[in-house]
Amino acid sequence: MLILSRKTNEQIHVGDDISITVVSVSGSRVKLGIDAPESVKIIRSELAQKQRPTSRLTDDGETAANATDSRR
Repeated sequence: MLILSRKTNEQIHVGDDISITVVSVSGSRVKLGIDAPESVKIIRSELAQKQRPTSRLTDDGETAANATDSRR
């Protein structure tokens, strides 16, 4: 993991077409502006965790995928 220090209005560039700007810092909160192509999905980590599909369990506690594989 790369860790950088930036001040308000300073930027970080990722690749050729993504830039991240520190918009403001207030206490422990940092506001970031992200400029990226529409094809790049940007989502906060807490929302990404909610969107991950959960594994379905069978009656004996196996995941449905494992139960199918073991019955072959």
